[in-house]
Amino acid sequence: MKTLEVRDQYRLSFGKCVELVLSGIRFRLFRAAITVTIIALAVAFLMSMLTESLTARRVALELGTRTAPQRLLVFWVGRLSAELTDRQLSEQLSFARPGDDRWREFGQWGSLDEARLAKLSALASDELQYLAFFRDELSEGERRPLVGRNQGTTIFSILQQPAAFEEFEKQFRLLAKQMHADLSAFQGFLADWNDAQADRRAIHDGHAKALAALKPIMAGRDAKALLAGADASLPEKLAASGFRMTDEQLQTPRREATLSLDAERLAALLKMVGLADRWFHKPIEMSGGQQQRTAIARSMANNPAVLLCDEPTGNLDLHTGGEVHKILKQLNSERGVTIICATHDHRLIDMADRIMWIRDGKIERLADRSDVTVETGTIGGQANA
Repeated sequence: MKTLEVRDQYRLSFGKCVELVLSGIRFRLFRAAITVTIIALAVAFLMSMLTESLTARRVALELGTRTAPQRLLVFWVGRLSAELTDRQLSEQLSFARPGDDRWREFGQWGSLDEARLAKLSALASDELQYLAFFRDELSEGERRPLVGRNQGTTIFSILQQPAAFEEFEKQFRLLAKQMHADLSAFQGFLADWNDAQADRRAIHDGHAKALAALKPIMAGRDAKALLAGADASLPEKLAASGFRMTDEQLQTPRREATLSLDAERLAALLKMVGLADRWFHKPIEMSGGQQQRTAIARSMANNPAVLLCDEPTGNLDLHTGGEVHKILKQLNSERGVTIICATHDHRLIDMADRIMWIRDGKIERLADRSDVTVETGTIGGQANA
């Protein structure tokens, strides 16, 4: 039988016990506070990342929404003024769906039935994916052994040769890369892509003929001016050449074309008066001469036939006034604008074609410039030493 020896144990006072208990509680509370703080920071970090992601998506969505009208204008201006590139044709074919406007345009231009269009659309989607692989997924060092220095659809043309594809296949298996389809599918794509070139050329030729048929409609204007001045009859005229545009689809390009031409005209006016670099300046940030030139540009916004000027150089120094003189003369000689100036500046009198003197609200005298002698006076006196 084992005997346990019990010795006298140290007894703590009640106050000490309370102190130890409180110390333990404080420790546990401190540890809990640290844990809560870490969790709160982690949650805040995740929320921040989520917020940034949502913000980026909202910005991208808003940017896409706001730029959609301009992109639509660019699309139609390009479509009505330049032949389709192979890249544009592939992109538009990949997005085209049976029955939509692009689908019917391509069918009419290439004289293609639904089955051939469907095959072209599928091949265009595969083409863009393969091109993206060669362009984005492979480095220059990885791409060089496969296709050399070739880029774009030239890669597909080169790989039509059996020996070239055999070498490509051997080198590709050495890479730790994967296309969206296996090599046998890629080889099948190359054969189908080559067979489809005749149909693609037919679409290109049909679009070129459609552009030629638009020349009477253009009447010497560019595509942007055509859209800006379009009326309800334009969609029907375009349809005769194979272009599909409804009355509703016309509204946005017409509005954007008008705004674009207005902006170009205003930019040209500011350039004419020498203020192309002051587009975003406020009046308080401009000198008196610059404000006066801005006023001239603003007055020309609607292409007036007559421009009325009341003391255009009254508050300007000689140099700045001379710049205004040149602008007014340029408007008259290059744009055919009639300039009528009320002025006491004899330099403007020297530039005029006809001069009218008015006294007390009545015409006192009217003369041609050739009948008037303008002399610059002098002030006598002796200069200070």
